[in-house]
Amino acid sequence: MSRKLENIRQTVRTQLTEIKEDNNKQISEIRSTVDEKLQKTLNDRITQSFNLVNDRLEQVYKGLGEMQNLASGVGDLKRVFDQCKDKRHSRRGSACRYPRADFCRLSSTTRM
Repeated sequence: MSRKLENIRQTVRTQLTEIKEDNNKQISEIRSTVDEKLQKTLNDRITQSFNLVNDRLEQVYKGLGEMQNLASGVGDLKRVFDQCKDKRHSRRGSACRYPRADFCRLSSTTRM
């Protein structure tokens, strides 16, 4: 009877060891699959985020270019107004350097 019990114990141990090894193998495969999916998802989201940041930076760069053009235009207008003002104050000539520019004929009180 003791021998029979020992055989049963040995069989149970062997089966439990096999089950444990199989479970470890399955868990390892599951981990590998989860890691792959997480890595893919992470890469996709990082790529999307970088694309979004890149798009926003392009918009900012475009806006800065427009602001530079606008500032340049304002500077040009200021020079024109200053030249008209200088012409009027110097009394060297009543004609503006820009004869078609109606803004040269404006009084100093109506300008900014």
